[in-house]
Amino acid sequence: MKGSYDMEKFIFDKDETYVTAKDNFPVHIFGVFDMNPNRKVIAGVIINHIGHQYLTQWDMDGTCHNPNLSLKVKNPPKQLVIDQPIWVKQRKDGSWTPYHFAFMKDGKCWCWVGGKTSHSSYGDTDDVFGFEFWTDQNPY
Repeated sequence: MKGSYDMEKFIFDKDETYVTAKDNFPVHIFGVFDMNPNRKVIAGVIINHIGHQYLTQWDMDGTCHNPNLSLKVKNPPKQLVIDQPIWVKQRKDGSWTPYHFAFMKDGKCWCWVGGKTSHSSYGDTDDVFGFEFWTDQNPY
């Protein structure tokens, strides 16, 4: 890619995690590049639900030529409470499945398995599984 790496003018928070607008695919951002004197772009890689990687560029406001691939911040963890019903995205086939929230750790949303809650699992964290993508709204 032409241009120079320009981290000082990088508009996104480096501590945030970004995903695509429609499918919540993870995005790894490299930085901002000067394409010409009047245009800077954000460069990064999208990783889809089966692990394929796609080099992509975005305008400085996070928009992309394909609106489904525009950037958004991954859901902030402070919105959930223990046992709250949520939907998580399965990596294998990209489907959304209902679970109950357990806790956030290592950037993942951990949920009780088998329809359990903190009450029915007696708080046993061996009964949880971590997911990268979740929403508290029905995605269907």
